[in-house]
Amino acid sequence: MANQEYSDLQDFAQKQKDLAQMLNEASGIAEKLNMTGSQKNFAKLSDKINAETFKIMVMGRFKTGKSTFINSMLAEEVLPSFATPCTAIINLIKYGEDKQAELFFRDPLPAKLPSDLADRARKHIEQYRGRNVPPLIVDYNEIEDYVVIPMNEKEPEDNILESPYARVELTYPIELLRSNVEIIDSPGLNEDRTRTEVTMKYLPLVDAIIFLMDAPAACSEAEMSALKVDLHNNGFDDPFLVVNRMDLVRPAERERLKKFVNIKLNEFTKNKIYFVSALPALEARLNGDDSAYQESGMAALSEDLTEFLIHERGLRKLTAPAKQLRFLLSSDIRQSIERQRQGLEHSLDEVRQRYEDMQAKVRDIEKRRDQLQEKMTLRAERAGNNFRRCATDFTRDISAKIPVWVSECTPSQKRLASKSDCEKAAEEITDVISEHIKVEQQQWQKSVLAPLLGEKMQEICDAAESDFSGIFKDLDLINNSLSGNQAVSSFNVWERVSNISSDALTADIGTAIANASSGSMANAFTSGLFHAGAGLALKFLAGLNPVTLIVALGASFLASLFGGKNQNSQGSSFTPLKNAIIQQAQLNLAEGDRESSENISESLKNELKKFIDEAIEAINKELSDAQGQFESIKRTLEAGQQNVDAKKRQLKELQAQSERLDAKLNEFIFSLLQA
Repeated sequence: MANQEYSDLQDFAQKQKDLAQMLNEASGIAEKLNMTGSQKNFAKLSDKINAETFKIMVMGRFKTGKSTFINSMLAEEVLPSFATPCTAIINLIKYGEDKQAELFFRDPLPAKLPSDLADRARKHIEQYRGRNVPPLIVDYNEIEDYVVIPMNEKEPEDNILESPYARVELTYPIELLRSNVEIIDSPGLNEDRTRTEVTMKYLPLVDAIIFLMDAPAACSEAEMSALKVDLHNNGFDDPFLVVNRMDLVRPAERERLKKFVNIKLNEFTKNKIYFVSALPALEARLNGDDSAYQESGMAALSEDLTEFLIHERGLRKLTAPAKQLRFLLSSDIRQSIERQRQGLEHSLDEVRQRYEDMQAKVRDIEKRRDQLQEKMTLRAERAGNNFRRCATDFTRDISAKIPVWVSECTPSQKRLASKSDCEKAAEEITDVISEHIKVEQQQWQKSVLAPLLGEKMQEICDAAESDFSGIFKDLDLINNSLSGNQAVSSFNVWERVSNISSDALTADIGTAIANASSGSMANAFTSGLFHAGAGLALKFLAGLNPVTLIVALGASFLASLFGGKNQNSQGSSFTPLKNAIIQQAQLNLAEGDRESSENISESLKNELKKFIDEAIEAINKELSDAQGQFESIKRTLEAGQQNVDAKKRQLKELQAQSERLDAKLNEFIFSLLQA
């Protein structure tokens, strides 16, 4: 992206700063009003806005020119030679004043570390005794010595499993990255099980997916499988599909290739399909040749990607918190100013008495709040049992289907004439099992797990609604006792929770609940959590990869399958192998069932608990605000009339400030909607 291409991203980054500043200003107003809960909430929202970045994940199989493509996006050769599919960790590239590489370690670390691990990394791990190992900063140009998978006699996947690294973060002083853009170089899909799992865990976190293919071999079987099974079937329907190295295709064949690719890929994205030449684009960027850069196809991709990030992703990041701030300004802050103004008109004795009465109500609310949280958490724990049983039933169902899938599989080998033939046949059969499981898992997640998740969420909310309503009613009584008014909140329970929450997911759920539709609430919750366990279901595949199964079958067994009288008969040769694979696959599934089911259960149960914590925090926020305001009025009255007059002047100033901020915010929201 040349300067003019990402100027819109720079403008958007400025909007982020503007909104964060408005939130900080609101936090200052809340602080002066002694609204300690609101003050923390505004500050949390401000930090969240400031931390927001556009995350672009680039994925592609080996030899698709991924490193060159990323460098052409950045207009500089940022990625050194290590950034290739021979590493199975995420490479995250972000802005920094200095070039730096920071290694993050897996937790827990693998039981066995690679023998050729870099000395400095080994000493760093030993220094912390292998527990909670902090990141290690290494020389940018030496990162290859740490993360590249060694080329040795071991199977690549064995080397991957021994690697102690979770990801590497590279900082680089480039303007595109300064515009709150981060590039995630993924290990890819369908290279092996471990790389797929690493990538799938990050996919729900990204704003845009670029799926890179090599023009001379575009739409390979593995790529089509990754697009369909790992992306499309998991709800990722708007990736940027990019065919790279078009300069390697003869000019006379390019149009035919484009037509073929569009037919094959059109159903897998809402965006158009791009055809680029990344290496010529990089050279053009480095040489300042705008014409050649335009011809490379990268300029059109960069412009459309910028448009997508700002309008499809960015507006959502800013509009929701901006509207939330507008609501809090017009309700909480305005009401607080009015309550405190009226409270100053009461006598000191009257306020002291009301303050004493309030303390008893506060203690009662705190007790009911703790009981409510305990009850909701218990329901989440029970839901975890349902999730666990659901996952176990899925595993058993899969196990019953394995014999059918294996029987229908016909390996490419015509006969098993060698141990190598046996291993290849076993790998093909195992791949068939794995692909079937991925498809089954996605269907199960949509048709079984998601509805169960929504059902449990609904049960938790239905059971807690009366308790929340009672607590909020008493909070209104406390606030009314300060001002002498009888105002009651017009919002229902979950609307009230969502309006004061600093968590976007909770806000989505609250809106759905406020619409009084159990279906909409379940949809809001499950859409937010649908990918919460992304990658976890792949644990079902952990014991079913070719390397594991072949090792489990044993060299002696594989050797016994060839050389006999019936080696020319495919049926008699393949039947023992298929039977052995079925038996071993079912055994591995059974052995991994408990861990996989527990992982899925814990993940979803913890997401339920996050919602519960956020809802309880809404009570804490209102309780803290009520106490803070009451105590402020009491102290002011105790300090004498001069302080009362000063407080009244301050309240007037704060009202004017909040009105100015509200006007600025309305203008900001209008500009967002008009963008």
